Amino acid sequence: MKTKEDFCTVGILVGTARKSASFRADSSFLKGLMSAISREGVIPFVFTAKDMSEQYIAGYIYSFSAKEWIKKKMPYPSVVFNRVPTVLEEQSPEIKRSLQLLEEKSTLLLNPSFFDKWDVYQLLSQNNELSPFLPETKALDDFGSFLAFLNEKRSLYIKRTAGSQGEGIMKVSVKPEGVFRLSTIEEDATVPSPEALWGKMKIVTEEQPYIMQEEIQSDTIGNVKFDFRISAVFDPHTNIYTIAGIGVRKASAEGITTHVPRGGEAAPLSEANIKQEDTILNWLADEAGSTLSDAYGQLAEFSMDVCRSPEGTLHLLEVNSKPMKFDEAHIQNRRNRLLAKLFKHFASPL
Repeated sequence: MKTKEDFCTVGILVGTARKSASFRADSSFLKGLMSAISREGVIPFVFTAKDMSEQYIAGYIYSFSAKEWIKKKMPYPSVVFNRVPTVLEEQSPEIKRSLQLLEEKSTLLLNPSFFDKWDVYQLLSQNNELSPFLPETKALDDFGSFLAFLNEKRSLYIKRTAGSQGEGIMKVSVKPEGVFRLSTIEEDATVPSPEALWGKMKIVTEEQPYIMQEEIQSDTIGNVKFDFRISAVFDPHTNIYTIAGIGVRKASAEGITTHVPRGGEAAPLSEANIKQEDTILNWLADEAGSTLSDAYGQLAEFSMDVCRSPEGTLHLLEVNSKPMKFDEAHIQNRRNRLLAKLFKHFASPL
């Protein structure tokens, strides 16, 4: 058997649930990324924790000519890109054992874990240059602190610390007539008292940790709010995180989030008139990426949700360590190319 010194390989670790070798991670994303990696002269393969043994990995290589996944014994690669799709699975004993085995094999693990929203906020807020860009955020702990924060800010987003893509998001606000409004993806309710509001929220929030984040009044396109979805990839030659592309996401008319899986939609970048923010966004991507990489381990990429106020101030709303495939083909293609060059750099023998 060849060893990893004979050729460059990159492994992509995905979720264990699969059906006819159709992987749980986005199959279209995987194929596009693997095509870009192959063009760099590197052999990419996909594998799950169940495919790992002490001696080798029973990985899957995609044949673009045959349009099928082919199972093949592979030596342990020098680089693995973590695309395990859920926090729950990433925290499972099986995945933890697989990550430990990769460490024992001296494999570089890129994007070692999901981000926790509360941890990320505390980490970034300690950076004096980044903190002005962050909406004020607190842990959702008890009724008293929640009510005080709501009375101060008048409108809050309630987010699961381990959630992504707008999953489990709620919006609570105080209305002028003194009642409270609770909005979710599924419903919009008026609640007569803070105690009743807390009771409805606790049905959802009592089992998992949540944060509360002040609502930022964002700029609008056609009277609906929007934000920027930014792809950032590490450039090992300059040692900075560079922007692969910027997408625009609009909320629906009554929507509480811009995430496409929760009712948002993509919009042309030209509608947002972003040129004046280019320099700040490039700095923001590198500063946030470097800060997070120091804490979480080497990030190959991440994405940022950034909104702009009507006055032109930028606010960093969220950071995601496992970005979805971008709807914009030109952004996704450049993201794939930059990732492929990064993997080649880390996988190539010195």
